[in-house]
Amino acid sequence: MMRAASVSREIKVFFANIQGICAFFSTSPQRTAVLDDIVKNRLPRAVVTRWNFQSRSVMTIFEHREAIVECMKSLINDTAIHNESTICQASGHLKILTDKHFMYWLSFFSKVMPFIDIMFGQLQKTHTDPTVTQQIILGFEKNMLKIRSEIENDKSESMQSVPSKRRKINSDELKRQSIEVCDVITVQIQERFKFTGHLSAACLFMPENFPNYEIAFPDTTLNFFVTITTVSTKEKLRLNFKI
Repeated sequence: MMRAASVSREIKVFFANIQGICAFFSTSPQRTAVLDDIVKNRLPRAVVTRWNFQSRSVMTIFEHREAIVECMKSLINDTAIHNESTICQASGHLKILTDKHFMYWLSFFSKVMPFIDIMFGQLQKTHTDPTVTQQIILGFEKNMLKIRSEIENDKSESMQSVPSKRRKINSDELKRQSIEVCDVITVQIQERFKFTGHLSAACLFMPENFPNYEIAFPDTTLNFFVTITTVSTKEKLRLNFKI
């Protein structure tokens, strides 16, 4: 996901803001109390090194954005709150939560991340058949292609050009960046799981698995092993595993 975030400065800023909003509440019991009262849902604690933190944070803020906006307003306007840092930060986060670019990326990543979560959940199982692995990856690529196509075919002009110190960002530029993110994530997944089947094939040679071969031999894994090696006598190899 770090590669995807490096597509543009705007995306880096988006994830930094996501982390900042979560940290804003997690570091103060008073702010957390207001969050519990209005949103009735805790934001994940900031753990920048974990993918699932980013995913859960994006999905939580996406689902409860309007309530979190009300929470920020309450922190700003509540006369019982005297902490200037809290008021200042709440004001800044309120602007972020209502910013069109932030809302665009929040919506975009809320579509992408559930598919990544599902895929990683399936692929992180201890024993994954190489054929199943390929099916999971192909399914993920299909979903990413669908999101990509929806972006390409979106004719809405809701995003007007917004001034920036670097350049103006309009709907066409946001589309381009979104499509690039889809492509980067897809390529990264392909690279990361390129040799997953090889690891599954290696399990064939684990002695603790040998007794199970009399009951149910992993023919699919053996077939894959044959395709990635020079072994041609599959039946002989199959027999040796059972000895």
